[in-house]
Amino acid sequence: MNKLQIEAAACYEWQTPAEMLQRVERMNELLGTAFRSNVAKEFREGWIAARFGSHQQADAVRLIRERHSVPTPDFELMAGQVKTQYESTEVYLPEVLRSTGRSLTITSLERVCHVAADAAQKKASKDYGGCHGLIVYISSPQMSFEPELRWPRVQSALEPASMRFTEVWILKESFALAWQNGVAVPGDIHTEF
Repeated sequence: MNKLQIEAAACYEWQTPAEMLQRVERMNELLGTAFRSNVAKEFREGWIAARFGSHQQADAVRLIRERHSVPTPDFELMAGQVKTQYESTEVYLPEVLRSTGRSLTITSLERVCHVAADAAQKKASKDYGGCHGLIVYISSPQMSFEPELRWPRVQSALEPASMRFTEVWILKESFALAWQNGVAVPGDIHTEF
């Protein structure tokens, strides 16, 4: 096994969110710009798991191995003896260069909402069996709309996922809970997403 394979295999073991983040950073160094490509899907899930685990003050986090022909959540958090599973998705905008994270253009609100709604619908169409929440990572660095418009429009785009998952979170610069138990959560217009 090479170093990358050893780090990747270790993502499926329980570890603190800080340890997972360090592991993902080491993988990033080994992969270079390939870290941001589709080839490294599991490593992006590790990054989201580490960030969310830290945000939730979880004791431990791990990725969950895919089960063939069965939708499988991406990762699991443990707080005390309670284990909670989450699925994640990226609102990927082709105009954003994955290798640098730089935007080729300023992304419109309509474009972000369209891609977010499509991602939410795809996740809502699958039964992840016991999966508690969905984390929606919005990777667009620049959006061409006022902060007061961001929350209600993006939150509305994610409504389909609220029927399948107990919680729907948005990750941009930080985490924001958008839906809980099928009810929209009032947003703060200053939330950076």
